[in-house]
Amino acid sequence: MGSVTITAIVPGNVTYHVYWDERIEKLILRAIQKGYEDKYKYIYHDEKGQKYEIGFASIKPTKVYGAKSGTVNLIDLRCVQDVI
Repeated sequence: MGSVTITAIVPGNVTYHVYWDERIEKLILRAIQKGYEDKYKYIYHDEKGQKYEIGFASIKPTKVYGAKSGTVNLIDLRCVQDVI
């Protein structure tokens, strides 16, 4: 008998990991969770390895000014909640 491997695709969200040494890593999953298609999650990592979930921010794809093509994702600050 042969074996079968099943890979589950668990929906998640696009996440930015921001590190104390100015590195930024973007994690993009194969499936985006419904309702989070236009939202990015931000997590800050300090120099001691502690993680701080900053929260979610909505993005707005916007045409690059003066360019014939291309877009840039801007953060919609109206949707950012205060972080204490």
